[in-house]
Amino acid sequence: MDTFNLLNLLVGPLGQSFNVIKKRGKLFVESDFTELTETQYESYFKKVGKTSRKIYTIGYDKSSNEFEIVDELEKVSLLQASEFIRETVGKDQSVSDTELIDKFASEFPFLTR
Repeated sequence: MDTFNLLNLLVGPLGQSFNVIKKRGKLFVESDFTELTETQYESYFKKVGKTSRKIYTIGYDKSSNEFEIVDELEKVSLLQASEFIRETVGKDQSVSDTELIDKFASEFPFLTR
C-alpha cells in the first residue's frame, strides 16, 4: 500500500466513511442511495447553497426529523469503504453487516475511531 492510500484510509474520505459505517452499523450498497428530487434539491439549495454535485439521501434521522444526506463524493467513499470491509474481513453471506463491522473494527481499531 502506498503512502497516499494509507493516508486516505487514515484521515481521508475513506477514513471518515469507516466511522460513518461503524456509527450506522451498516455496509452500504448502491441501492441505499436515493438522489434528491427536484423539490428536495430546491429546499437543499435554500438551506445549504448551490452545488454542482449530486446529493443523495441515505436514511432518515428521527431525532432531527431530517434526511441524512451525502454528496456524490461521499457516496463513492461510503461504497468503497463498505467494499473494503467486505473484502478484508470476509464475504460470508450469512454474516450480518454488524458482525463484519465489529470484526473489522477489532482488527483495524485505528481506522474506526
